[in-house]
Formats: sequence, structure tokens, C-alpha cells
Amino acid sequence: MKTRYLVAGVVAGVVAAVALSGCGGATDSDEYRELATESATTQHTLEQVQAELAKATTERNRLDERADKLQAVVDDYRSDKLVRTETNQATRKALATRTKDLDARETGLDKRERALDTRADDIAAARAQMQERAAMEDFGANGTFIVDTDMLPGDYFAPGGPDCRWAYLSGAGGGADVILSGRGLTPQYLTMSAGDVFQTKGCGPWTQ
Repeated sequence: MKTRYLVAGVVAGVVAAVALSGCGGATDSDEYRELATESATTQHTLEQVQAELAKATTERNRLDERADKLQAVVDDYRSDKLVRTETNQATRKALATRTKDLDARETGLDKRERALDTRADDIAAARAQMQERAAMEDFGANGTFIVDTDMLPGDYFAPGGPDCRWAYLSGAGGGADVILSGRGLTPQYLTMSAGDVFQTKGCGPWTQ
């Protein structure tokens, strides 16, 4: 822009000089012709400079437009990166919450599994105890039995028979004395107390 004003000033000076010379009546002098030539040259130079300035302005506008496009791309990238960053943060937060929930659920399931295992052990023990009790409530027709070890205390019944014999012994050894004995074809009813040693043969199974 400064160059344009400078050239214009030079041209204006030259034109003014030519005009003043013309007023003196020396239009055909060497000085006039020299000034006219310089004026034409200066005008041509001015036109070239103006053309260069116009070209430079066009190029600058093109570069400004390209810079604006590049800035828009940068802004879009930053915006997209920010959105993706926020999305990733939200995803990580959701995954952390989900992992925490799963860990808590797994802990709860482990506790429940242990409780079920304990319950299963209790049921198995109770079943074994019931089976043992059932076996002790009903004992065989022949043999020697210790009450509260082989059989439960309580009232017992046996169908009896022609070979039915039973006895309360003083002990479980071979030399034990008979405390009380009996036999019978008819059903037999006896009461067993803890610590009794009871021997039976041919009476059938004894049941409570």
C-alpha cells in the first residue's frame, strides 16, 4: 500500500512538472520530452505495481481462506477429541461401576454358597443322625444290645414266637449274670433304660 502511494506521488510530481513546463511554452524542448518519457515510464511502473498488489491481495485472500479452513479442521478435531474424551471417561466410569457391582454380587454369591454348604452339611449330619436313631429304634431279633449305644431308651415291642427268649444282663461280657429273663409266644412289651444290657433271640425285631 505504501508503494502504491509512493508511485502515485512520483507520477503526480512528474505530471505537475510537465504542466508547469507546458505553461512556459517549451513543449517541444528536450526537458519536456524527457519528463514526458519519465511520466509514461512511471505510469507503466505504477500499473505493474498495482497489478502485483492485486495479485498479492488475491493470493493473500486465498491463503486466508485456506487458513480459515485449516482452523475449522483443527477446531472440529479438538471438539471431536473432547467429545471422545468425555465419552471414554463416561464409559470408564460405567465400567468401574459395573465392575464394583459384579464384585459385590460375587461376594454375596460366595457368602450364599458358604451358607448353602453349611446347610448341606447340617442336613447330612441330621440325616445321618436320623438314620442312626431309626436303626437304634428298630434292632434285630437276635443278639446282645446296650441301651443308649445300640438302641434308644424307651418302650419296645416284639411279635414273640415259640423260640422267643430275652434277658437283661449285668454286663456285656461272657460271664454276665441274668438279672431278668422271659419268653413268650405272644407279643412282648419291654421298657429299656439307658445302660441296660439286653439280650434277645427268636422274638422278632424290636421296635418302639
